Parts: sequence; C-alpha cells; structure tokens
Amino acid sequence: MKKIFFFALGFASCFLLMKIYNYQPIVNVQVSSTPPGANVYMINKKKVGKTPFTLPVSKNSKFDLAFEKEGYLNETWELEMEPEDTNESISVDLEKIKIGLLNLSTRNASQVDVFMNDLKVKGGLPLEEYRLPAGRNIEVKAINRETKKIETININLKADQIFIHTFSL
Repeated sequence: MKKIFFFALGFASCFLLMKIYNYQPIVNVQVSSTPPGANVYMINKKKVGKTPFTLPVSKNSKFDLAFEKEGYLNETWELEMEPEDTNESISVDLEKIKIGLLNLSTRNASQVDVFMNDLKVKGGLPLEEYRLPAGRNIEVKAINRETKKIETININLKADQIFIHTFSL
C-alpha cells in the first residue's frame, strides 16, 4: 500500500511541477543546408546554430528560421510543430548569389568621389574587382571635387561579367 501511495505522490508531484513550469514536450529537429555551414537564426535574430545541427523545440510551437551564408541568398522557413511530431528534419538548398565584377579608374583618383545608386563608395577610386549582384541596374556617378565635373554611367552586370570603365574627369 505504501508503494502505491509513494508512486501516486511522485506522479502527482511531477505533474504539478510540469504545470508550474509550463513544461512542453521536446522535438529534436535535424537542421541542414546545402552547402553546409549556414548560420541559422530565429525571428529575433538570435543565432541558434550552424548547419548541420540538432535544434530542440517545443511541441505545439510555430516559428521561423532564417538561413544565412556568405555568397548565398538568405532563406526563411516556417516550422510548425504538432503534438504528434517526434523527430523532424529540415534541409534547405541555398542559392548562390550571381555576381559580376566592376573595375573603375580615372586619372585623378584622389580628387574623385564615387557613388552607386546615390550611396558613396568608401575608399573611392580605383575600384578593382568590386563585387556587385548580377541583373540589377546600377547608376555609377563619379564627381571630381576640384572641378565639380560629374560623369554618370548605368550598368547592369551579367553573372561572371567583368565591366571595366575609366572616367575622364
């Protein structure tokens, strides 16, 4: 009789503690990416791991995971865990960013400021193998601080293209 009493008391205590601490059963989610090595963040930008890894999450939860890896487009996935879920997995194929290279120069580089889409390029000219995303229209403006002369070009790089231009400022 004492054994049954202590078993019931132990079970009730565990149940009470689970209620007090809002215990949620855990599901282990295997998180991977191609290529591996992507940083994974929750919606609050808290890093939760680097692929591949195991992420313990509560059942009955819903959240977003953001995958980030240099040279690849960012991906966001929504996960929704159900009460019947046990072990889950998510695998993300990251798409490589397509880039082109830009080489810019001028005779009087120390007197020239360069802007791309109205944002000043740090360091000025010359620019050598400056990486830009392919397929986007970009306005490049060079301004000679001394003469106030302005030269503007519009470019749209293709993937793996090298664009070379010398400003005549």
